[in-house]
Amino acid sequence: IYHLMKELSDNLGVESVRPDSYTYSLFLNTYARSKQNDIAKKAHIFFNQLEHHDGLETYVYNGLLNVWAKSKDSKKAIHARTLLDDMLKKKKADLSTFNIVLNTCAFTKGKKDAKQKALNIAIQTYEELVQSKHINDFDELSFATTMKAVTNLCSNPEERVGHLKRIFEDCCKHGMVGKMVLKELRYAIHSDERRQSVLGHNLMTPLDSQWTRNIR
Repeated sequence: IYHLMKELSDNLGVESVRPDSYTYSLFLNTYARSKQNDIAKKAHIFFNQLEHHDGLETYVYNGLLNVWAKSKDSKKAIHARTLLDDMLKKKKADLSTFNIVLNTCAFTKGKKDAKQKALNIAIQTYEELVQSKHINDFDELSFATTMKAVTNLCSNPEERVGHLKRIFEDCCKHGMVGKMVLKELRYAIHSDERRQSVLGHNLMTPLDSQWTRNIR
């Protein structure tokens, strides 16, 4: 269909069917729903063939990121991070961009090396988001997804708890401790006593109002 639209618009001058950012986004959404093992690579080839990359809307880039996020490719976090770097250079990245990259990392499967690389990318991406001058605001999902990435990918128990503690402290500082964050922390640190010891709160009794002040 895409090639037919291109042929009609380029060769026959039918401007009403010329593909645009919305068209590209629809095609990428179709790729994302596919179960083919190599679908993300095919989507990336399609994306690279698009004209006027600098003029593409952010949601088109995010559409490609979403295909990688749903891929089973063990190197998907690396591909997602490369695309994020390109988007940052072009000032195309938004909050959804960062969250999709974090989600891509969180659900990376594979051998220990692949998971370690995904964890490193998740931590790097999270730190850039929290300190970012590109993003005006961020939400609870960013913290919760990073916590999920740490829980799923970090094989060292002490390192895992250390990451979770630091992210929780950032979350409290920004007033973003909501249901998603609590769910991730309760899953990652099972006992009330352990959470009390590590986080300074068991997460079962009422929270400091400052910790939740920006939850909508």
